[in-house]
Order: sequence, then structure tokens, then C-alpha cells
Amino acid sequence: MMNKNDISDAMAFLDEDMIRHTELLHKKYAREIRGNRRKREQLRFGAAAAACLLLLGILTALMAVALNRGLFTGLKEQGEGMTVQENGQSGSEDLAAFRSEENAAEGSEDFVAIETLLAQLEQEEEGTSTEKSTMDMLLSAVDLGEYVGLYEVIYQSHSEGGLLSESVGGMATEIADGYYRVAGHDDLQYLIYKETHAVYAGEGTYAYTEDGELIEADYYFLLKFVCFDSEEYPFSDVLSLVYQIHSAEDIQQILVKPSKADNTDTGKALQEQIGENTVTDSADIEAFYEILSSITCYGCDRWDLIDTGNWDIPADSAADYDSQTWSRILVERYLTITTDYGNEIDSLKYTAYSDMFFEFNGIAYSALTEEQAELICEILGIDTDGTVS
Repeated sequence: MMNKNDISDAMAFLDEDMIRHTELLHKKYAREIRGNRRKREQLRFGAAAAACLLLLGILTALMAVALNRGLFTGLKEQGEGMTVQENGQSGSEDLAAFRSEENAAEGSEDFVAIETLLAQLEQEEEGTSTEKSTMDMLLSAVDLGEYVGLYEVIYQSHSEGGLLSESVGGMATEIADGYYRVAGHDDLQYLIYKETHAVYAGEGTYAYTEDGELIEADYYFLLKFVCFDSEEYPFSDVLSLVYQIHSAEDIQQILVKPSKADNTDTGKALQEQIGENTVTDSADIEAFYEILSSITCYGCDRWDLIDTGNWDIPADSAADYDSQTWSRILVERYLTITTDYGNEIDSLKYTAYSDMFFEFNGIAYSALTEEQAELICEILGIDTDGTVS
């Protein structure tokens, strides 16, 4: 025989939608039971009602006379209106409650476009943007279940009612306390972290009210995904879990820019000559996605695995620098992948020097096969012969 604990454990496995549906059916069944009970009561007292027919007929006749004289017209109309309103209101409340439960279950939110949010944050006078450098970068570790994600803190806001507080969506994961998705998003590329702590008043002290109570405030941080905190993992897991890219159809386009590895006059001229191009062909995007899904990521700070063709150049030899590093621009491209919901993944780079993808912060990937490398160069417009295509 099942005890209370067994029942409680079993209930935990039930889907919330199933429970809600069951409750609605139970209410409907209860209404039907009450209706049937009323019918039985009506039959039970049918005989007594028949005995009163004569009296009822007399009363009806008297009411008809009164109605013809206009004595009860207002009450009749008001009574009918109240009956309709009551029935309609009851049904409306049930429907509103049902829709409210559906909306709550779906977690519907207003969609916040990341591009718009970033642009607005840059215009805010308050808040502080952190510099994107390896040395100064602030990282936050977020438990994503199978992986721990490392996120860069790119913006922070110290007040309630700001852009970040108004852009908070659902929880990132059930186990990532304080971390939220951006409203309307299922992806985990950008997260908003919220914490509440004492307001610092300067010189090692905190702010207090006149009554001596410590003043606390909500602080919001916008985070951007960097990589998983793992030594090795398939990049397909990043595509699906973080970026919500499950197929080539989830990619809208790929913007290809020349490398900025050399910003001398020679390098800038070459960058301008190469220019930018956008990949929108479905076959090219399909091939690009298949290759990305096949590579392995080795995490950050793995510059030892990244070979971009950096030669040792004497510090006092500007001529050598100018004559050698510009060649990186020929074989290196910076990529911006736009997803079908508008997010931009702008950290990925590719070098045909060693046939590999890489990112800032020393995020390294496995090298491509010769066949894959040829296809990627064709898609990105890289001429491995050393000429500008």
C-alpha cells in the first residue's frame, strides 16, 4: 500500500500542465455532478411542485396583469441582465484563469533585442563598461548543468528601474541562482546577474538610514558568454546549449571581415582592399554549420595551440614588422554570425595559416581537415595563394 511519502514522490514526476489539465477536468466533472444532483432533487420534489401548479397559475396570471401595466418592467429587464452578466462573468473568469495559467507555463515575455539593449546601455551615463582585455576581464562562473559557463562582465548597473532590471527574463537554469536570461530569449549568450547587497558609502563604510538600518540595493550585471570551464568539449554543445543553434536554419547570415592584426598603413590599405562580404547562401551556411559542429574547443588561454603565423620580429625593426605581419590579413578573417532571432556571435575568427578557428582570450579549436579547410576558405573568400580575392 502506498503511503503519503510515496504519493508525494509520485506527484513530483507529474508535468505541471498535466496537473492543471486534471484540475480543470475535475472542476468540470464536479459541475456535472452538481447538475445531476439538482435534476434528482427536481424529480424528488416533482410531486410537491405539481400540487402547487394551481397556485402558480394564479400568481402567473396576476404577474401578467402587472407586467401589462408596466409595474415590473424595470425589475424584469434588470433581472435578466444580471443573470446573463453573472453567467458570462463566471465563464470569463474560468477562461481568464486558464489563459493566465497557460501564459505562466509558457513564460511569455516581451522580446528584448540584444543589439538595441547594448546600444542603449552605451548611451547611459550611469553604469560602467569593463574593458575587454585578457588581464582586466572580469569572469563569472555560471552553472549550466553539464557545463560551467565562463561569462565576461560587460556592463553593470547600480539602480532598480534601469535598462537591465527591466530586461530580466526567466532563470538561466534552475541551478544558476541569481542568473537570468534576457527577456524573451531562450539562448544563454547574454545573461543578467542580479544581487542585493549593502550600499557602500566610501572610506570603508556603508550607508545607513536615520534609524540605523543598513541600506541595501539591487545590482545588475550584463554578462556575455566566453567559453565552458573545461579543457576539451565539442563546439556543437556550445552551439546548441548557449546559442540555441541546432541546425543551419538557425543561422541567418555570416558577416566576414578582414583581420586587424596589422594596423600599419600597409595593413589598413590591405584591409580596405579585401573589404567585407556577407554569406547568405543556404548551401554555404549549411557547410559552415556542419564544419563548426565537428570541431573541438580547448577552452581559453590556450595560445600555445593557436598558430596564426606570428613571427619573431625585432622590436626596433619597423620595416620587418611592416613587411611580415600584413600577410596575416590575407589569410585571416573575423566572423559575425547572426542567428535567426537576431543575436550576433562576434567572437569567432579563422586563419588559413594553420586551418583553424580561434578567438580572443586564447580560445583554441581543433584544426580542420584539408577538405574542410578548402571549403571554409572558399566560403569566406580566402585565397591561400596569398593574393586578394
